[in-house]
Amino acid sequence: MVLNSEKEKQLILIQSWNTLDWFYAWTEPPIAWNMNKIIWNSLCVIFAWEVWKMRCAIIFQGSNPSIDMVVSNIRYTMRGMEQAHDLASRNRLLPSNAAIWIPLIPPRAGFVKLNVDTAFSSANVPIGIGFILRTNTGSFMIAGNSGGCAASAECAECQGLLTATTWAIQQHRDRIEIETDCQTARLQLCS
Repeated sequence: MVLNSEKEKQLILIQSWNTLDWFYAWTEPPIAWNMNKIIWNSLCVIFAWEVWKMRCAIIFQGSNPSIDMVVSNIRYTMRGMEQAHDLASRNRLLPSNAAIWIPLIPPRAGFVKLNVDTAFSSANVPIGIGFILRTNTGSFMIAGNSGGCAASAECAECQGLLTATTWAIQQHRDRIEIETDCQTARLQLCS
């Protein structure tokens, strides 16, 4: 891997991206970086995921994560991916700790897990709501989506939770564990 802290920070902060350039950049690494295209594509996805998590932490939890923390998380994830890639390329079995994804935390026996995510840009833009039901073994059951309008990110998340829960009940599911990235809504549901 040819990345270093300065290149990582440049990708996040210094580089001015418009949407079209950002998605185009996912297809080819910068020539001077001498990087495998598969590694580059993975890096772009990891960057987008970490930036998204930072955005959610700021909006929903009121936290103020530092750019250094985001870069550190990206570096950690990339190291795990590289180690898994190196092991796989040597035709070895991957150890169980080589995974770079967060596994499903299954619901209790007899329950299903409802994962809900909502996209909110502004009060003037329709929201998107996505949801998926999984069994306690992690198997896919059914998924759905919806849309609507909301005045704030928190309102959008609450609307998403209500829409998804109503939908799950319509699917004849009444033993549901809900997973969301909106800490505020989760705390309200638990109180």
